[in-house]
Amino acid sequence: MAPSSNPANTPLPDSNTPVVEENRTTAPHSDLDEARPPNWSMPAVFIFGVLSIAVLLIIIIRFNPSPTPTSWFVQLTVLALAGACIAALLPGAIRFQIPGMIKAAGSLGVFALIFYFGCRVNGLKAIAPGEDITGDWNYKCIALDKDHPNYAHGGIAHIDMRMTEYGPQWHLAGTRQWEMRDGKRFDLPNWQWETDWAAVTDTHRIKYTYQVSAEVGIIIGYADGTIQDDKDGKPITVSGKFWQVPPVDEMYGSYEFTRP
Repeated sequence: MAPSSNPANTPLPDSNTPVVEENRTTAPHSDLDEARPPNWSMPAVFIFGVLSIAVLLIIIIRFNPSPTPTSWFVQLTVLALAGACIAALLPGAIRFQIPGMIKAAGSLGVFALIFYFGCRVNGLKAIAPGEDITGDWNYKCIALDKDHPNYAHGGIAHIDMRMTEYGPQWHLAGTRQWEMRDGKRFDLPNWQWETDWAAVTDTHRIKYTYQVSAEVGIIIGYADGTIQDDKDGKPITVSGKFWQVPPVDEMYGSYEFTRP
């Protein structure tokens, strides 16, 4: 007797029974599979963001609690990049827009958000408490050169820190309201002046260049001063030397800023 070709005794389909065939074809290979980033890329981005923030905190707290404006600008940029890396892994959409200025979404939106508000601080977080000279001041300048005997001038000034293309920078502006000649005071038609550049270069030391819009022309000057604090560590005076350079009203003398 010949061996059976159907050991399980399963019924064999006849010619009238439909046969269902299983489709075992492999899905076609897509170019998108190659475009997908490797599995390790997203965790690496997240780790980079967390480590960047941790390193910044260590630098700020331990090594540089009062960064210069340039250091603050660099740290703010790294912080914004780190925040964008972390945001890349978060679900949902983040949109940030300032009409007429910035419009960004996703990770770029987080970067713009951190960087914008970090700049809006105007550098105050980068100013040591004993060097925070922002605010309103009265000032007086006394000539010490032989061409201006018994001469002084003064007025009011305002100091703040502004964002520039180079990062946060000190800015001084004011009005020269009066002058004294031989003990007699004369009112001036409010000559406006402001700094071209200003920086706290060393501990409690400030240097700046300035221009005065006067009736005699544009007066250009340079000043170097020291910040004096009260017993609570708050600046109360800024005093030093100034030089008005040729060709308009060349002068040398001392100056002092005092709180109103």
